Amino acid sequence: MAMEATHVLFAKNLKPRLNVQNEPAFFAGSIYPDSRYLTGLPRQKTHGLKRLQNPFSLDLSDFEKGWATHILYDQISGTYLREIISGNPDTSNQALITMTAMKLLEDQASYKKIIDPNIIFQTMEIPKCPCKESKEKLEMYYHLNEQLYYTSPNIEAYQYFFEKLMPSKTYVDQVIDEANQISKNSRLKLEVLQIYNQVINNPLLI
Repeated sequence: MAMEATHVLFAKNLKPRLNVQNEPAFFAGSIYPDSRYLTGLPRQKTHGLKRLQNPFSLDLSDFEKGWATHILYDQISGTYLREIISGNPDTSNQALITMTAMKLLEDQASYKKIIDPNIIFQTMEIPKCPCKESKEKLEMYYHLNEQLYYTSPNIEAYQYFFEKLMPSKTYVDQVIDEANQISKNSRLKLEVLQIYNQVINNPLLI
């Protein structure tokens, strides 16, 4: 469970172990699953395919390897996100909002760790509708990511991005407000920013 700069950072860290030949396709795969927010595909369709649960599988294309890194990061990081939320009962009634806000803050930190992130997002090889989704909506998703990550994104940039992907402005406003609140809580923010290192050091990756 993460946003796209975090997924690119994770894919970039795993890339030396995956024998990647086509980087634009690989990185495009790393953010592809979340296109479902715009294309309307069910989550199971983009995150639940059994053959894409392991990026180290030998029979995957470079795009599929990137796709699989996305699924793997979501799988591992989700455990840590839920642990943080369970330790903060005041936010338990709005768990989804809180998790999205945490992912936003994690993403801001991830962007700063990537060398030339804007180039990675600008040169992604847009896939040809792997799940038979709308070509126009899929292209729009990649273009929105290009815009968001052209420079280090601030809260307002994420708000614009969310409003394009999610139908409820009320929900987006709540996420942005929650992100601002978490930013003021140094202990909680530190827990969020430690998630990436916890994932990288997870036994599944050793």
